[in-house]
Amino acid sequence: MSADWVRLAPDTPAAHAALKAARELTRAGEYALALDVLAGPAVRETPLGRLLGADLLLALGRAEAALAATEAVAREHGDTGQGLLCAGQARLALGDRTGAAEAFARAGAADPGRIAARVNAVALAGPPAPLAPSSRRAVAVTSLPPTAGRRCRLALASWRAAGFSTIVSVNAAEEIATLAERFPDVAYVAGRETALADYERACPAVGELLAAGAAVGAPAVAVLNADIVLAAGADFAVRLATAARGGLVAACRVDVEPDAPGEPRPAFSYYYDVGFDLCAVDTAYAQRPELEGFWLGLPWWDYALPLAVARAGGTPRFCAAPVLVHAAHGAAWSHRAFLALGRRFADRFWPGLAEELLGGGLVADAGPEACLAALGGRVAGLIRRAPDAGLWDRVGFCPHDPAYAASAPALTQIIPDANPPR
Repeated sequence: MSADWVRLAPDTPAAHAALKAARELTRAGEYALALDVLAGPAVRETPLGRLLGADLLLALGRAEAALAATEAVAREHGDTGQGLLCAGQARLALGDRTGAAEAFARAGAADPGRIAARVNAVALAGPPAPLAPSSRRAVAVTSLPPTAGRRCRLALASWRAAGFSTIVSVNAAEEIATLAERFPDVAYVAGRETALADYERACPAVGELLAAGAAVGAPAVAVLNADIVLAAGADFAVRLATAARGGLVAACRVDVEPDAPGEPRPAFSYYYDVGFDLCAVDTAYAQRPELEGFWLGLPWWDYALPLAVARAGGTPRFCAAPVLVHAAHGAAWSHRAFLALGRRFADRFWPGLAEELLGGGLVADAGPEACLAALGGRVAGLIRRAPDAGLWDRVGFCPHDPAYAASAPALTQIIPDANPPR
């Protein structure tokens, strides 16, 4: 059974303080000191503290003790994604690949939102049978920025290699002539409205991207950020259309360090667990009034689109495979857009919550961004918990990372194309 996490939380101020201190030490790499804090009387019998302690034991090379700790918590409180992930890594360290595969599969069943559980289960057991391709392929829709250069050129080439024969870019009318000279193989659609007046960026409306894709006549519209490289097979576009049938497929990107001459590549990359840079929608759900006022390139669109499809009766699916690759760069972050569009998102999908938590009064004075960040994290987790999309064009392995258990939100490490250690 899955654990009731309400019962697992610390319930005293001292326990909360100790757990916070241990998490901070863990994120700083001070594993032994963090373990000492968790051994204190305020927190040592707390299930959350015991699970974090198991991750620390494993990080210190004490795999047998870590495994025993996770099993003890499971006997008392049931399966948890965190505990079973640690157990799987401990069993790998002990050479028990069969037991590790079982632990990772159970972790995915207990908490499907943990990408590492899904990825490592597939790494050990092998991917499921591939989907039968659709008779038609999805269309890729994006919005090329006026500054588009090498990154976008690589991205578009990867989309074509993945089977997207038609790529549509929705842009402000004045941007199209210049872009068409540099990217002549893209079909351009002039957006009727952009976010320029409100947010000083000419981002197109999500509804217009879906309409532009549906106008091509494809069975599914894949909305992608323009700098996402697809590491996928040549028939990905047709299998994506199959996976999106009757709903939507969402996928998180994997952030990698940008190429720099003479610099070694990092040993691992990170999923951006709290965002979805690909959302492929069955065209039957391409016209949703809930999407009005959300823009590609600004916050919250990638939460609004899956929820709008689900509200209309569609089935969301999640692609956990590391097929979306993104070269890390500085964020074009707008605090004002996050707050304004977050309020719109909450009001659109949970109007009661928006009124009570984001309206006037003491709670709003304490910082609506905290409420919105928590809401966004929760929605991202719900989307990641959706059934598997079956698009395992690429596999990898998520190594043990004690900081993952100590982070909120946590970002998942991945070594693409790697096998689990022996």
